[in-house]
Amino acid sequence: MSGYQRISGELAGVGLRVPPSTVRDILKRAGLEPTPRHTGPTWNQFLKAQASGI
Repeated sequence: MSGYQRISGELAGVGLRVPPSTVRDILKRAGLEPTPRHTGPTWNQFLKAQASGI
């Protein structure tokens, strides 16, 4: 799920219907580009590694 979809979903939760493409356009106009994808372990991989160390 993209950040735009997450923001759109959060807005829907408070009664505002804003398509993810509109969120993208607004953020782009404000000079906010998407962050690069993370290269580290997934959350699930992190938790499994921590659990095995406990």
